This record gives sequence, structure tokens and C-alpha cells, in this order.
Amino acid sequence: MSGIAGIYYLDGRPVEEEIGRMVDVMKHRGPDEQSTWTNGSAGLGHCMLHTTPESLHASLPRESAQSGCVITADARIDNRDVLIRDLQLSPSTGQVIPDSTLILRAYEEWGQDCVDHLLGAFSFAVWDPRRDSLFCAVDHLGVKQFHYTRTPPQCFAFGSEIKALLLLDKVRCTIDEEKLGEALAWISRAPDSTVFEDVERLPPAHALRVGNDGVRMWQYWEVEPSREARSLTEQECTRRFKELFTEAVRCRLRSAFPVGAELSGGLDSSFVTCMADTLLPEGDDPIRTFSLIYDKVPSCDEREYIEEVVKNKNTKPHYVCGDKIGPISSAQEMYEFVDDGRIGAGNSFLRWNVYAKAEKADVRVVLTGTDGDSTVSHGTERFAELAADEDWEVLHEIAQKYVKNLDRERGKYAIHGEDDDSVEGVIQKAGFPYLDYWATTGQWQTFLRSAHKISSLCDISLLEIYRRFWKKLLAPEFVVRARVRSAVKQERRKVPPVVDSDFAAAIGLPEKLSSYRDDIQETPSVRKNQIEKFRSGLIGTELQHYDTHASAHSIEARHPFMDIRLLQFCMGMPSKMSFQSGWTRAIMREAMEGIVPEKIRWRVAKTNMSDVFEHGLFDVDGDLAQSLLSDLDLMTKFSDKAHMREVLAKQERRHEFDFTLLASVLSKEIWIEKLHEKEYC
Repeated sequence: MSGIAGIYYLDGRPVEEEIGRMVDVMKHRGPDEQSTWTNGSAGLGHCMLHTTPESLHASLPRESAQSGCVITADARIDNRDVLIRDLQLSPSTGQVIPDSTLILRAYEEWGQDCVDHLLGAFSFAVWDPRRDSLFCAVDHLGVKQFHYTRTPPQCFAFGSEIKALLLLDKVRCTIDEEKLGEALAWISRAPDSTVFEDVERLPPAHALRVGNDGVRMWQYWEVEPSREARSLTEQECTRRFKELFTEAVRCRLRSAFPVGAELSGGLDSSFVTCMADTLLPEGDDPIRTFSLIYDKVPSCDEREYIEEVVKNKNTKPHYVCGDKIGPISSAQEMYEFVDDGRIGAGNSFLRWNVYAKAEKADVRVVLTGTDGDSTVSHGTERFAELAADEDWEVLHEIAQKYVKNLDRERGKYAIHGEDDDSVEGVIQKAGFPYLDYWATTGQWQTFLRSAHKISSLCDISLLEIYRRFWKKLLAPEFVVRARVRSAVKQERRKVPPVVDSDFAAAIGLPEKLSSYRDDIQETPSVRKNQIEKFRSGLIGTELQHYDTHASAHSIEARHPFMDIRLLQFCMGMPSKMSFQSGWTRAIMREAMEGIVPEKIRWRVAKTNMSDVFEHGLFDVDGDLAQSLLSDLDLMTKFSDKAHMREVLAKQERRHEFDFTLLASVLSKEIWIEKLHEKEYC
């Protein structure tokens, strides 16, 4: 993890001291060295954080003696051996080739197509004096950040962080109110935007070139399912998954310093931590784990699983008392560093405090378990796939096994997703949408056949089914469809009550919400949902949050489940590999036999962390929240203060409200206050 910056004046003006100021404001990203390079109208900057062994030998920006090209990069390249072979590099004994040098040589060899040869996490820019142009690119999923601005007269500038751009004279510190309103309504689908009018973001898997003919941007990669799994048996598929997951962890262990790992006790972080311990050479420093514990919120405390890893693996555990921190007090620290007020919502305050602990433990690299849910998939959409195929007997059989597995841990934790906690609940959730569709479209034989089958298999009477759907069976199809469309449209246009209604109307928020909710509708398909989630930009947004929080503490967050080789393989698997015999994420559980303690390998519950959030907001930060709401000023235009007062007054009925929305408004008040204190705003 490092920081990069650059300026290119297309009108020929020389770059002067501004590049140095851009680097200086980001030195937390690279405390080991800050450097700049200028040559006439182009300038590059770099903040160095040494993490990999090769980075100890790097000094950036770096100029190529061969071509005169100059690179600055925040990069970790995972296919180093392949690149060294393909580029026919022959390092002499003792010679070390940094990752940034590999990128520069790849650019010299393949030009803008160099990105097709790179694997890893990267954000870089290459100044090419042969073409008087700047070439920039971001990795496939957006693990690394790249913000840029185009301002008159003819200036292109970029930086890892927005603050580096807001320092420049012509870049306005003006909040885009539409983007702010969308954030208050939880709309997250613009990977190319920031909350500032003058600053844009290079989306994941995109590159751009800046030259005398202007700025040209393109997408160089799109996530696609691999065909590899189609020809494999289940055993071969499991074996291949293990190989890819092992490599995903192995290449992210490359570090010149002790490695840390987030360890929540859940499947993803536990699997990453256990695999990392398995791969570390004997004699190396043990994995330093960082875990949140909750004495005062037992419904969310997963210490028994955390300690299962700690006692069975060679780790050095560190603990953060999550019940002593709150979202509002954490926001006061966070927004000293975080530029975009959309970052920091929900439970991200917990992550912020984990990285603070890791920084104090002198850790520079932290492995995470994000977002194993999306990469491997829980696979529960398979219920709907079976319903669509009218395979009710198999659906009923798997539902019975699934509920039996859930029963093992029911009542132990605040389990996420208990709306389908009975066989009947599973079948209704998966099958009734199809009964509704068949009734609405006049497919009566299919409806009757399926209704009788459902009734014969489980405790749902035919009378109950008929009572539910008789109006749709008897009404003309066009009438039913019109009613459904109207009801759905009305529901999807609902604006969260915390948002001021006049402001919402002014920016067209109901229409934006309707469109957004249409786009993120889940489909009854395991793999289609996976693909759509990664293509939507949601994952890139989450990774941006990780990078922002980690970099503020001079830490590089690394995500094994975000390895595109593993991701595309999982997307190409049959859905039953994700959900089989009532087990979610079945292939992962099978593949990790002997590596992960059995108690974790076969755990079912996924803890719902809403209790932790509510405890932090009311029991830790209650007085601060009340005070902030009483003095609310900067967010008054955007929010409904009366509604928020009502919510705070009814905290004893906290489960009736979405308190994350209230906290989001209060944290953004802090964010704007902090912005106004900055010299560049």
C-alpha cells in the first residue's frame, strides 16, 4: 500500500511545487519515503509504504533508462514469475525486481495492453515522453484507488486520495448534493464518481490515456465465469477450489514484516487465517490476529469460535473491545482522514478500530475475509432454481436438511436471515413467487400441479394456497399485472424517512431509488446473482472503504477471496457446489478439511451485527448523538430533523427503526464540519 499523485498540464505549463503538496498531504499512506519527479508539464509523486520484500528495493517515481518512461504505482503484483518469464528478464544473483519495475517493463513491451498481463492489486500511472501522454490503470476489482480531476485550463491531475486533488487551485471543494442524497438513501452504484463535483474515480478494471487529443477511458476486463469447472467431477472441483484458494492466500502473504489477519470467528476470516498459518514457513513470525469481542452484547460475541482458531493454530491474538466504541465517536476520528462522506456508514466503525489496533501492533499487512459470501456464494438461491423447475421433492429434501443444520445453533446468536427458518418458510420463500407468477399469467395447470405437490410434502394446506392466490387466478391477466406493477413501483419509490422530503423531490430521489432497486433485484439463480453483484460496482465500493480505512493507519489490506482466478472459477461451478445437502458454501467446507477446526468448518449461523451497532449508537454514543442532533446545522437541508428526534426518543423500541440511517446523517454532519476545517476547503 502506497500513495500516488500526478499532474499533466496539456497547455505546456511547468509543474511546480503543487506536486510536492499533493504527496505531503497523503504521507500517512507511505511514511517510509515521499518523493516527486517533474519534467516540464508532467509531474509524478509517490508515498512509499514498504510491505513486500521487493518494495524495500524500490524508489518511486522511477524513470526507465531504456524508454524514458516514468512510473508511480501503488501495486502488489501476484504473477511475478509469469511476468519475469514472459518479459525474458534475467535478474543477476542478488538483484531484486520490484513490482513497479515489472509494470513499467510490461508497459514498454505491450503498451496499454500491459493490463491484460497483470494480476494483483494495483493503481499506477506511466508518463510516456515518446507520446507526450499519461497512461493510468486500476486493478480488476478496484482494490486500489485512483481519483482524478480535469480542470481548466487543460489540467489533468490524479491521486490515491481526494484530498490531494482538493489542494489544487482550480479544484472546488463543492459537494455534489445528488450524490449525497443517494448515499443517504443507500444507493451505491456509481464506481466512477465521488461526492465532490470536480473529482472523479477511475472505476475497477478501467484504464485511461491522457494526451494532446484529450482523455480516453476504457474497460479492459469484465468478470466472466470460468469454463474450467464444467468438465470436472465434484471431487475434482473441490480439489481445484482448494488449489486456487491456497494460491490466493499464498501470494498475499508476501511480506517483509509480520502479517496480520482479521479474525471474527466467521467462516471467511477463519478460513483465511487458518490457511495462512498452514502456509507460513516454520520459524516465521506467527499470524497476528485481530478480533472484536463483546462482553456487553453476548448475542454478537463469537469468542468461542475465535479461540478455537487461536488454540489450534500458531497465532498471536489481539482483541478489540467492540462494545466500548460507537459509530459517532469513531466518525470524529475517521473524518480526519476520510475525504468522501459516503465512506464510514454502518458497522465500518468497527473495522476502523481494528486497523487502529493493528497499527499499534506494528503490522503493515492485514488479511481479510471479505467478501467470501459473494465469491463462493451461500447458494440458497438454489431453492428458487428448484422451484422454477418444479422439482418440489428435491427442494423439500434439501430444505429439511438446511433447517436441521440451522437448528444446531438457533438461539445461540442473533442469526442473520431467520425469515426462512422452517421447512414451510423455505418453500414459501422459494416457491410462492412462482405460484404467484403462474396464477398471474394464467398457467393454471402448472399452478394446480405445484400447489398440490407443495401441500402433499409439507404443512401448507391447499386451502391456504388457494386463499392466497384465488383473486389472481380469477382476475384477467392484464388487471393483475397492472395492480402488481403499480404496487411494486410505489414500494420502490419510497424514500427513507430520515431524508428531507423537499430535498428528495428536488433531486428526483424517488425515481433514482426505483431505478436502483430494479437494478439490484435478486434473480432466482446462484450464479447470476454472483455475476450481477460484481458487475454492479457494489464490491468495488466496499473495497474502496477497506483501502481508505487501512491506509489511514499505514496498513495494506489484502483480500484472498477477491483473487480473480478464484472468483471466476467459483462463478463457473454448478450451483450445487455452493449449496449441497443443506450446507451453504459446501465446496469451501469440504476443501478445508484438516485445515480449519471442525467446530468452525461446520458452523451454520452468520451473526447479525445490528445489536452491536445499536449498542454503540445508544449505549456508547447516546449523549453525543443527542448533542449532535440538537445542534444539527450542515445536514439540516438534507435530513428530517423531526423524524430523527422521534427515533432517538424511542430508542427502547429500537428494533422498529433502521438506526443506521440516523447515524449516517450524524456522521455526515461531522464529515462536513471536518471538511470546513481543512485549508483546502
